[in-house]
Amino acid sequence: MDDVLICAENIKKSYERKSGRLEILRNVSLTVKKGESISIVGKSGSGKSTLISILALLMSPTEGKLLYCGKDALLLKDDEKTEIRRTFISYMFQNSLLFEDLNALENVAMPLLIRGEEKKKAYAEAKNMLSLVQMDTRLSHLPSELSLGERQRVALSRALITRPSVLFLDEPTGSLDEKSRAEVERLLFDTQLLSTTSLVLVTHDMDLAGRAERRMLLSGGSIEEIR
Repeated sequence: MDDVLICAENIKKSYERKSGRLEILRNVSLTVKKGESISIVGKSGSGKSTLISILALLMSPTEGKLLYCGKDALLLKDDEKTEIRRTFISYMFQNSLLFEDLNALENVAMPLLIRGEEKKKAYAEAKNMLSLVQMDTRLSHLPSELSLGERQRVALSRALITRPSVLFLDEPTGSLDEKSRAEVERLLFDTQLLSTTSLVLVTHDMDLAGRAERRMLLSGGSIEEIR
């Protein structure tokens, strides 16, 4: 079990409404092991984004247990969860959510600067990361000067700059054209770029989902592994 980084057990998520309880997730269990890739597919509204938000400590479940390296993450204080999000995991959204007033290099260096790294070192690491995604000629460009595909490559660089153990991705190629989608997909499974980082991704793209080592189907609030 030493290679199990995250273990979700019987996760439930529901909301109370005037018309009654709305159940999003029902007894969902899932493990994430070191270095593996997992894709989660399902229809719109099936709870994929809810599940990945719970796994990434961005949302609390109604019931269930979530273990990070054997420790109950749901019992952690807010500052402890924040520390995990800064050092152990990272998250990449469908829309890159870059800082619009910072250039590509500054965006990628930001997580390291927040962590207290020296500016010169942070910028050097950011430049190296951007070169790995073929963005080294766009370092000084603002997000508004980049294409959607380029923005996602910057966002991926920023998500990986802290060398997270687990990277969560919510529809990372959903808004891209075919060429940009293929490039981001290639980078997501680039062993040089990711090293030992585990991937957990939500996607409608069945080609992208098929590249993951494990594929999960979320339907009716329940999850099952598919071949």
